[in-house]
Amino acid sequence: MNATRIRYAVLGDKYLADAITAATDRSGGHLDRNCQMQYSAEICLEASRLNISPEALQTYLDAGKGILAPGVVRYLHTTIKPVGAACNLDCTYCYYLGKKSLLKQNKGRISNELLEKFIADYIKSQDVEEIVFTWHGGEPTLLGIDFFRTAVEFQKKHTPPGRRVSNDIQTNGMLLDDAWCSFLLENRFLIGLSIDGPRELHDIYRVTTSKTSSFAKVLVALSIGDLE
Repeated sequence: MNATRIRYAVLGDKYLADAITAATDRSGGHLDRNCQMQYSAEICLEASRLNISPEALQTYLDAGKGILAPGVVRYLHTTIKPVGAACNLDCTYCYYLGKKSLLKQNKGRISNELLEKFIADYIKSQDVEEIVFTWHGGEPTLLGIDFFRTAVEFQKKHTPPGRRVSNDIQTNGMLLDDAWCSFLLENRFLIGLSIDGPRELHDIYRVTTSKTSSFAKVLVALSIGDLE
């Protein structure tokens, strides 16, 4: 196999290919003619070294430049944690609470400028008809209704014709009241309410920061929003 290697470096939006020929293989270094008819010599040699098709390598490099292969539709799904690890419960099994100190999260919430940029970029980066925003935590309702009103307005502003946005939110329900539930239902949020079964099971692990029961408040949220 030819020992030619291609080193790719990223400079802004440009990709540089530096082809360095070190030796020739047993075939005398001749490239497959069919490959040469469609791809550069560097692509053919590097694809051979990596034992992948030239098409796969070219597609990968083109994608890095924002050039999509025929038939490719861009789609991604991100779990958004706008409040980081902040939470008003102290669940004993939570894997995420400790991240608050690890990540030194002390800024509270992101600015409206950064929120709008994220929403615009997230929508722009996809080609599918439905673009899904998943809001998670920590406890996302700690940010208040106004934060999500602003997020919904930014979504409407940046969603092009023929596309639609949907939202889902995972919450412990402690802050849900009539106003919250009206907003979430009016804007068609899919609501995930965290509850660990009946009180005797729920309160084993899902306690408040003062180690008291959270079950009653969760039931109130369930009844207000008719989330059964």
